[in-house]
Amino acid sequence: MHASRLLVVSICGLALAMAGCLERKERISIREDLSASIECEFSGDANDLTEGDAMPSERTGWMAAIKPEDDNKATLTATLEIAPAGALPGTFAAGPDSVALQFPTVLTKEERADATYYHFRRVYQRRDDARYTWMKRSLEQDSRNYELLHSDVETLSDDDRAKLIDRVRQIETDKELQFVEAGIAALKARPQDTGLHIRMAVVKAGEAFDTESAKALLTQPASPERDRAINAAAERYLQSLRDAKDAALRAERLTPAEIKAFNDAEARDRAARTVTEDLQDEVWQVKVTMPGEIVAHNATEADGGTATWEFDGPAVMDRDHILMVTSRLAKKNR
Repeated sequence: MHASRLLVVSICGLALAMAGCLERKERISIREDLSASIECEFSGDANDLTEGDAMPSERTGWMAAIKPEDDNKATLTATLEIAPAGALPGTFAAGPDSVALQFPTVLTKEERADATYYHFRRVYQRRDDARYTWMKRSLEQDSRNYELLHSDVETLSDDDRAKLIDRVRQIETDKELQFVEAGIAALKARPQDTGLHIRMAVVKAGEAFDTESAKALLTQPASPERDRAINAAAERYLQSLRDAKDAALRAERLTPAEIKAFNDAEARDRAARTVTEDLQDEVWQVKVTMPGEIVAHNATEADGGTATWEFDGPAVMDRDHILMVTSRLAKKNR
């Protein structure tokens, strides 16, 4: 990995997104009585199967197992049987949890004069992305910034390295402010300027942080020690923003209950973003086999009675991604 890219990954908190692609394969077989069987096979970085988004597990009724492989890779296999007219899972989380990926799934059966129709509909609910990445995308509209953020740091001059660190600092400060805004939203009884004071404290901390050590690190040859030092510098920077936020909360004389509400809301937003970053480089293949003949669908392809959708993480960023298929089972054939 280029050193400049490593710096962006470290300071922008994208380590989870860069950990490795997770390939999700799901096969759903629907029967005439609305019973169903589901088979999942998720393969990729082992950490993605134990951290980040929720996975199928025995505590949520699945028969599940993880098989380790080489190079820190692993495969999770899981199966689930659904009773006739039973509810299909809409998340892999143990309970209602907006932090985990949500995909409400509905299966219905409709009797018409000519046949029985089966309707499958799943909605992968959108993950907030734009507000966290707006600063980065805004900066990259300038071709000079884009080249700077994606160049090999060894090719950069000292002046460009300083600019690189400044751009990354802008990106991370703006992202941290989104978490702060989530906390501010929980302070419903406080006037607007309370939130503004907290925001300003974070901005000033970002501007005041000494980046000289980071600049010096970028001049060093690539090595595990240099990379660890970059990670440590990134963590110190992030901690300085959080310390400034905590000091501002105290300075605003918030009650203990208000501070708890702020911190809980911020932590939830931070956790949701971690899952979203984890999802961004994942790929899905969902196969649904319906009773009878498929008559309508929005799948990538349909062959016989099976519809197949293939999509990636960006498909669920900032908008819902909907899977729909309808099949027809003629009464004379039953």
